[in-house]
Amino acid sequence: MRSGRRTRGRVAVLVTVAAAATAAVAAGGVAYAYFTSGGTGTGTAQVGSAAVRGFDLTTDGVATSVLPGGGPQGFDIDARNVTGQSLYLGTVYLEVMTFSGTGDAATSAGADIPGCRADWFVVTSSWDVGRLVPGLSTLSSTTSGTPAPTVALPAAPLDQNACQGAEIGIGLSTTPFGT
Repeated sequence: MRSGRRTRGRVAVLVTVAAAATAAVAAGGVAYAYFTSGGTGTGTAQVGSAAVRGFDLTTDGVATSVLPGGGPQGFDIDARNVTGQSLYLGTVYLEVMTFSGTGDAATSAGADIPGCRADWFVVTSSWDVGRLVPGLSTLSSTTSGTPAPTVALPAAPLDQNACQGAEIGIGLSTTPFGT
């Protein structure tokens, strides 16, 4: 008989829990329970990389010859994004190319222009771009709304004939975020 009492006791408890759950659902509430816990772990995210050479920088040369004392002559720089992704172009730096160890100006191919001193020329030191250039497109200094770079050969109290007819190389370099 004792076993019968236990059965009835368990049934009574189950009915009470079922009745409480039915009352909660009928009242529009939801009853639930959960456990909380912490945890640790690691993961990775792969970051892409920019191309080693993202821009080809070229000049179109000056429209008018540079003459001693003739004033600065403007020229265009083209920055071609050679990648398929948009890249940020900060600042393009300019300098008259010099032949190694002599101080002479050099051609864009690096050849010496004997007796034509690089420090006789004044070139715009930088072209501040500061914008995103879409992949496989070209940004030009003349169409970008920024001042065109210039080069000049100020008159000096010495013979500058060694520079006559020479094509002076202008070195171009860039950094991604400006100065």
